[in-house]
Amino acid sequence: MTVTIAEQIKCVRRELAMRQRVYPKWVAGLRMKQEEADRELAAMQAVHDTLTAIASTANDGILNETTLRSSVAFELAEIILAARPAQGAML
Repeated sequence: MTVTIAEQIKCVRRELAMRQRVYPKWVAGLRMKQEEADRELAAMQAVHDTLTAIASTANDGILNETTLRSSVAFELAEIILAARPAQGAML
């Protein structure tokens, strides 16, 4: 199953809204520290911002979504392999 970037953005928006509702209760109930809640919200906001930037690039006609996914995956693989050369050699 392929999930489009637009669908991913909608999902992340729902997740952000849920976390914004739930985390304050969890912090108040000592289930989560405020620092952790802040970090998790910031991380999910960054995911949203990244996907929105990708969608904007694709919508500008620079790349279609399939090409964009391939190029992003390739770049991530290069970053991971550069960070872990010993593990990369095993691939």
